[in-house]
Amino acid sequence: MAERILALFLVMLAGSAPVQAQTPRKFSLSMFHFNLQYVPGGLQGFPSGHDQNPDFDLDHEAVEDLIITESFEPVLDLFLAHPGWKVNLEMQAYMVEVMQQRHPGVLAKLKQLVDAGRAELSSVHYSDQLLLAYPRRGMEWSFDLMDEVFASVGFSPGPVVFAQEGQFGEGMAEFLARRGRTILGLSKNLFRYQHAGALDTAPAAFSLGQSTVVLLGRSFATPQVEVEWNFFDDGELLATGGQAPYMGKAFQKSDSAIAAYEQELLDAEARGFEIAGITDFVGYLEAQNLPLPELPRMLDGTWQPQSTDSMKRWLGASGLLDLAYGCERDNQVLTQNTVAHHWLRVAETVIAHAEKQELIETGSLRERWFECLRHLLWAQVSDASGINPFLKEVQYGLFHGGEAQRCAQAIIDELTPGMGGPYLEVDTERGTVAPVDDLPFGQSDAVAALLTAADGYLVEAPGRTVHEQWERLGGKDNLYRLTLTVSPPQNGERQLSVVFPHTDADGFDLMPGLVEDRVVSYPAGSFAFEEGRISLPLPAGLVRLREGLWLIQQTDTVHVAATFRLDDRVRFVDETLDPDGEVQWVFWLYQGEEADALALARHLNLSVTAYLQTGTPDAGCGCGPGPAGPEVLPWLAALPLLALARRLSRRRNPSSSS
Repeated sequence: MAERILALFLVMLAGSAPVQAQTPRKFSLSMFHFNLQYVPGGLQGFPSGHDQNPDFDLDHEAVEDLIITESFEPVLDLFLAHPGWKVNLEMQAYMVEVMQQRHPGVLAKLKQLVDAGRAELSSVHYSDQLLLAYPRRGMEWSFDLMDEVFASVGFSPGPVVFAQEGQFGEGMAEFLARRGRTILGLSKNLFRYQHAGALDTAPAAFSLGQSTVVLLGRSFATPQVEVEWNFFDDGELLATGGQAPYMGKAFQKSDSAIAAYEQELLDAEARGFEIAGITDFVGYLEAQNLPLPELPRMLDGTWQPQSTDSMKRWLGASGLLDLAYGCERDNQVLTQNTVAHHWLRVAETVIAHAEKQELIETGSLRERWFECLRHLLWAQVSDASGINPFLKEVQYGLFHGGEAQRCAQAIIDELTPGMGGPYLEVDTERGTVAPVDDLPFGQSDAVAALLTAADGYLVEAPGRTVHEQWERLGGKDNLYRLTLTVSPPQNGERQLSVVFPHTDADGFDLMPGLVEDRVVSYPAGSFAFEEGRISLPLPAGLVRLREGLWLIQQTDTVHVAATFRLDDRVRFVDETLDPDGEVQWVFWLYQGEEADALALARHLNLSVTAYLQTGTPDAGCGCGPGPAGPEVLPWLAALPLLALARRLSRRRNPSSSS
């Protein structure tokens, strides 16, 4: 009798009904990452760049066409055939442009899926750029151009973010949240690389500022929700049975591979899974009020960090094709693109000034400006410097970077003669153009080395001779420039490494990708690196070596990854030097406050001040002989030190460069 009374009491407490176990909602998700610039420059000459194999006799347009017809269109056809299924598609806006021009039928199929809400576009850039390695202004240009291209075909990309090479950084969340992109895809491999052991216990999703972060590729089950991934990879691989565009004419649609994937999704449906979009999954989490813990700290990285040594394979590390053919030029590609970016910043500022002064009609140079911009964004494509670029891909990056610079210079040359002189100071951060009578070059004094081997400083260049020049600048005793001039090699040696002491016990103080208004601190205890090291792109070049001592790469001369290990060192290594040429790298060291170090890094690498010569140079100006007419002086190779000193004395809160 007592047992019966107790059972009755429990039923009453439960609302007179037995407690029912909650059935989890099941999501089968995807992320198809399509990259029309998979082989930028085309396959002709593959693999050495000089081979004559008809199976690879495909220029860049032919490779692009195969990607669209053999791998992209079959995926669209599959999802069009199943009205209840959704898919996440990531592609650069350039791919939409090409479909507009050459494949309108495929674009119509994509639009049918998008308009029906069954394809979520997860795009964030015009070209598949190594966006975390370059100044934020370039990403702003790219995002705006992407929006314009998508708007021209009636597309409005959704809130889900995925980027080329699965790039992810805290600065991306901040940048994209202001543009309505609040669901960030973070590769499970990148998360594990920085937080070894934490993946298995990770929640359904994380929060990061205003954004929700989903671990892409991670399947899991909780009492409330179950997730599995039906696809998360290069989109080109699904419909071709795993064949990449590097296979040339063998890169073809595989009906059996498509059928196998279709059956996999049908089986998932039979097991109770929705073939859903990532937005559906996040919307369910929000509707259920499931807790979203704060994302652990994340340094900039990419989606396969074990195989790419974090970001080093794009920023100095040699790949397999390079080992065979010596074709890579990572630092050359990155530094040329940095120079080209500076030229476009100057051109943008000069155009705006000319419009404001009514020297030209507003908008009259718009199309020419976009021509320059497209070249820059194409040049920034990640494949030009890694993972395993072959000769044509490297040449693609170098060509378009050069074209961007020439295009911008032509605009400058046309506009500046009517703006006064004999010199113009163009401040790209403040957006000002002003005539000046003289160049503000300051003094530099040769001094003894600030750092030595006893401190942990080391330069190694096998087979080459290294000349070090330490200078103290602008009459200041706390600002130093280190110039390393490295001779051509004896026998084609291609490596240069520079090691600095990094004894910052608190972790990492630096400027990550897309963050340009502050230094960000990453406590060492926030990470458990899977490989015991991390390689970072440092687009502003700035890192604190120890309390009160700051290092800056001058990124138009040296732009390779900063590799941190557990040995109180930071290393800058390029394994892809020109086997015949000389190399010159410039680093700056500043002893002082964080705000001044930040201002210096911004002035050097993000929002430069240019001095434009608008008349015939005087005989003793130090600028070298040249014809009459506008000429852009090498404002970073011969830095205007006095102007720099003035900037360091202006205090205290540097504004955004945008």
